[in-house]
Amino acid sequence: MRFLLIAAFATQAIAFLPAHAHDESRHVAGTGDMTAELEKAFWVCDYAGTNGTAGGDQAVMCIAITDELKRTKFDGDFDRLVAWWKVNKVARHQELDRVKVASK
Repeated sequence: MRFLLIAAFATQAIAFLPAHAHDESRHVAGTGDMTAELEKAFWVCDYAGTNGTAGGDQAVMCIAITDELKRTKFDGDFDRLVAWWKVNKVARHQELDRVKVASK
């Protein structure tokens, strides 16, 4: 049940991006698929949080996404999540900036 709930949250967060922003060529089957979707949703959340555009409902959803990503990708290790975030944040935010500009 938790898996389905997080999958629904991830799908909703990803829906905040324009349809053309989804790169289906990176879509992987199986467990990696869920992790990839969680990562996409996490970056949408992080971007919205950084830019001050995350609303209350989205913030609750983003907490759940972050928790699930930490659990599944980093074995619950918050420090590993933060280290990964630090390495990837600039590039992922620039990518989202490009998507935002292209959708205008």
